Amino acid sequence: MGNFDMNSVFNENMKVSPYELAKELSNEFNGENETADEIYKKLTNSHGSGLLDKLIKHFDFDMENIAGDSKRETFDILRILKRCIILRKRVRKAKR
Repeated sequence: MGNFDMNSVFNENMKVSPYELAKELSNEFNGENETADEIYKKLTNSHGSGLLDKLIKHFDFDMENIAGDSKRETFDILRILKRCIILRKRVRKAKR
């Protein structure tokens, strides 16, 4: 079970950041040869084309602003993002 699965329990000592989510996804998608850095760039990048960047631009959903200094809020947001990413991958595979 990963740290950001929907049934995961928050622990104050865990690292919670988009990069930690990228590392977890990289481990889970190991057969698809995507590194944590490549996945992280899909979440946020300097071009503004990452998922988190698009959430800010199109929905005014700024994860860092919403979570503030709360690790718990960041954890909850990352769990939801992980689920969205997994669902997106399933839909894309089904269309092939």
